[in-house]
Amino acid sequence: MPTQEERLAALEQTTAEHIKETAKHIRQTNEHLTMTLGLIQRQSFDISAMNRNLEDMQESLQNTLSVHFEGTNAHLELLQRNDDKTDKRLHAIEAQLTQHKTLLTQILARLPEKS
Repeated sequence: MPTQEERLAALEQTTAEHIKETAKHIRQTNEHLTMTLGLIQRQSFDISAMNRNLEDMQESLQNTLSVHFEGTNAHLELLQRNDDKTDKRLHAIEAQLTQHKTLLTQILARLPEKS
């Protein structure tokens, strides 16, 4: 049977091995945590950059749509003014046609009939 000192030495050796193994696991865990932290920081930076890009794209799109909307409104206003002018011209032409029709009717009434 081993003596108390031998048993104590074996326990110390086993404990030292466990401490070394635990220290190794702690170092590996620290390395993994450091890498994970670096990845998280990089992803946070990338997400911030993407967010800024999206905000810039949204602003650009809003500006483009605003310019397009204003241009479309201006074009529609021009078409409306042209439509009003066209309506006035058509009414004037209709009035002239009515006058011409009246004149032609009067002229035809004065002509002698063909025999």
